[in-house]
Amino acid sequence: MRWGDIQNIVSYVVLVLLQVLVLKNLVLFDHAFCFAYVMLLLMIHIDTPPLVQLLLGFSIGLVIDIFYNTIG
Repeated sequence: MRWGDIQNIVSYVVLVLLQVLVLKNLVLFDHAFCFAYVMLLLMIHIDTPPLVQLLLGFSIGLVIDIFYNTIG
């Protein structure tokens, strides 16, 4: 594993924790919600295979839905 891969994994975990612990309760003007975890999908390298991108997006969405207690 390269150092860049480890940095990406740590940033993914930090952003998901930030979303679940802090931004879940932050509502702007009773209408807007903050979704920082979308940035995770935008940070994926271009060279990543499409199947890996789909599985990563699915797993991130599943984790967020579990913590938000929604069906999706």
